[in-house]
Amino acid sequence: MNNLKKVLLGIVASTSIGVTMSISSAQAVMISGGVGLNGNYSLPVGSNLGNTTSLIIDAAAITSAGGDFSVLYPGVSTIAPVPVVHASPINFSGSTPIDPLWSTAAPAVSFSLETLGVTTQNNTALRLDGTGTFTVAGYDPTPGTWVLTSNSQGVGTLTFSVSQAAVPEPGTMLLLGSGLVGLGLWRKFKK
Repeated sequence: MNNLKKVLLGIVASTSIGVTMSISSAQAVMISGGVGLNGNYSLPVGSNLGNTTSLIIDAAAITSAGGDFSVLYPGVSTIAPVPVVHASPINFSGSTPIDPLWSTAAPAVSFSLETLGVTTQNNTALRLDGTGTFTVAGYDPTPGTWVLTSNSQGVGTLTFSVSQAAVPEPGTMLLLGSGLVGLGLWRKFKK
């Protein structure tokens, strides 16, 4: 009878470990942190910041990186920027997604715009806010936020960031639960 108890406990323990490992290997690895872009923009002919409904990013480069982005862009700064290889025009009179809004070649990172809102618009300043998705090699697609601020001199700053709340991993919860069940069974059979 004691041997049967040991075998059953061994099966429960090995099953718990196997399930935990399979769950933890299947969970999402999302990027966290932020990245800042600086660059120049142009407006459609005959428009100014106060009446435009679109702008074109002429030249942009990543000049700051934090969190996981600092690993992707080590040493990035205003002195050593990472060029953006693709930047799409931003039309803010409609709500059409832009895929991608911008991307870099090495490492392969892109940001797809999904929502857009005009926070400030006058003749000297424009601020756009929205949400989108980061696509980064080695990470799962990650939702994030973005802010574009620009001034009347044709210079703009784009800030992109992602953050997730700390949520216990399913594998951790399963392992804890299995351990408690195992302790309960061990105590029950010990008596």
